[in-house]
Amino acid sequence: MDGLTALRASTVAAAGVLLVAGCRDHAQPPRRVFVGHVRVGGVGHVRAPRLRACLRRFGEVHVTGRTRLVEREERLGASLTISDPGLPYLYGCDFPPSSSSLCGAAVGEWRDRRLNDPRLDILCTDREGRALGAAWFVPLPRARSIAVRERRFTEVYPPAGGLPVRIWTREGVRYERSSAVFDVTQRGPDGRPLAHERLRAAVAG
Repeated sequence: MDGLTALRASTVAAAGVLLVAGCRDHAQPPRRVFVGHVRVGGVGHVRAPRLRACLRRFGEVHVTGRTRLVEREERLGASLTISDPGLPYLYGCDFPPSSSSLCGAAVGEWRDRRLNDPRLDILCTDREGRALGAAWFVPLPRARSIAVRERRFTEVYPPAGGLPVRIWTREGVRYERSSAVFDVTQRGPDGRPLAHERLRAAVAG
């Protein structure tokens, strides 16, 4: 079992814990849980159309053998995060799910596992035209899954590549205030909660 396969296995296990917890709560029906897909590696490990779209947006980025790429496909949206270990910047591109059409982008400062800002983006929309929020979240070192709770479902994100996780919300968006709130729970290798918080992010600038 390689590292990425093991990571997915532990994430699925954490999702199973969420389902069991929902079944035990007799006050409400079990919550639907969606586990996102993640690809980590070089140019050959991500969808070329998304990478091209992202590089067109950020002309200053030059992909080399040291560049780390993390591509995510989630229920609400997809993302591509680009990092060069020699540079203190993190580049992110946001896409509608199953699409390569860029709908948002972000740049953050990334030094010593510290991010200067979640870099909220609320430019993307779902099929009904509702605003979506995307932001980076820095997981704890022991975290094996990041669960973001929405009103009707929970989306689970596996940390990967040693980089912040690009997470999404629909119910948490406050478009008129250019902000969003993410209900986030971090879980360890055994699926037990490590931390819970409500990440409040605002559009920078």
